[in-house]
Amino acid sequence: MAARHFILAAGTAVCVGLATWLLQRTDDEPEDDRLVGMLRALGQQHLFSKWAPRGSAVAAKRAMVAQLRVLNQNYPGGLVAYIGSARTLLGMAQRGENPIAGWTPSVPADGHALEPGTEEFQGYEALGTLEAEGLGFVVPAGGLGERLGFSDVKFELPAETATGSTVLETYVGYILAAQVRSQKILSRYRLMSQE
Repeated sequence: MAARHFILAAGTAVCVGLATWLLQRTDDEPEDDRLVGMLRALGQQHLFSKWAPRGSAVAAKRAMVAQLRVLNQNYPGGLVAYIGSARTLLGMAQRGENPIAGWTPSVPADGHALEPGTEEFQGYEALGTLEAEGLGFVVPAGGLGERLGFSDVKFELPAETATGSTVLETYVGYILAAQVRSQKILSRYRLMSQE
């Protein structure tokens, strides 16, 4: 906060620096948002560690808070539940526990068995094509295929033997086909590892 300068005028002390600060400060400063405070209290201060100093890059901070608000509203139980679940699952992973031990896979009662070429299939495909521009494709690029007897990354394994295309080539082919079909550029992400 800037140094406070006091001015005496007509017997009234005016704190110019403090008055200026109070006028500039509003409740919608990103740093003062309740959600930001809640996330910091939950140990998530790293989310804000690269923020520019107070009063600068406000639009970018507000955009981030807006995105966090959407996540908070759309995850069942909000970000408190998400963080709690993440901590529980990470703890189980550290202890070598399987979070789905005892579960039995089953086909949902309200599921659909779609046959390619049918009218129902084409209807669902059309719906999917409309939604494609909102998709984000993630390629988890880590890990070697050693357990599979392969010394390179798993995405370099052959997906099929007719052409010898790799898993990555096949996956990218699906992404490009969806992109052509939707006539939109689709988002692609790659997760990196040391391998």
